[in-house]
Amino acid sequence: MAEFQETLEAWRQTVETALQERFADAADYKRLYESMRYSLLAGGKRIRPVLCMAFCQAVGGRPETALPAAVAMEMVHTYSLIHDDLPCMDNDDYRRGRLTNHKVYGEAVATLAGDGLLTQAFYELAKLEIPPERVVRCVAILSRAAGPDGMVGGQILDLEGESRLLSETELSRMCALKTGALLAAACGALAEDYLTMVVVNCEEWVSLRDVPGTGGKRLAKVPLYAIVTEAEWDPICGDFLYCNY
Repeated sequence: MAEFQETLEAWRQTVETALQERFADAADYKRLYESMRYSLLAGGKRIRPVLCMAFCQAVGGRPETALPAAVAMEMVHTYSLIHDDLPCMDNDDYRRGRLTNHKVYGEAVATLAGDGLLTQAFYELAKLEIPPERVVRCVAILSRAAGPDGMVGGQILDLEGESRLLSETELSRMCALKTGALLAAACGALAEDYLTMVVVNCEEWVSLRDVPGTGGKRLAKVPLYAIVTEAEWDPICGDFLYCNY
């Protein structure tokens, strides 16, 4: 366990160093970059980038290969926090014990800081030193997880829940999209031998349906962490529709 914790901390520090280097020497648009760094370097557990590196290693890759994708994950996560705190959304004054971005830099700059981080994330993905077709796959995974079929869709459900009581199904769906989709993307954005990996952040077990290579047998349970090839995953119900593992 101690060795495991040391490895996680080493990866977290690697990510932290990489984030510190971003936007550090920007002479133009100084206030914008300050705003971006204010939230990007505000601390946090860095769970998403560490998962990205861990799952890369789990399939035989070098964790350092995944670093651009790991940085991209944290940028998308940070952008979502900045926008989530805005007066038009949750209207929060504090985040991680500090004033929220818009309370320090104003709503306009905070909005642009979030926009900048989201856009920069895909530039970071373009730095991946892997075959081009796999870079495209990484872009597809992250963009879907961050968009209306993922995190943004979950935010809409969250906003709707402010004016009415959500059902248990709607609440589960909101959590799966708003939080779970990006966590899943962090585990599926990079793998060395063309594997796409998905982790479901909801229950200890997930169910499988129609699993290729099982002779048509229906598997009821698999562990939370499943390594899969070209999986079709339903983030709403947390099922793998098709899966090799």
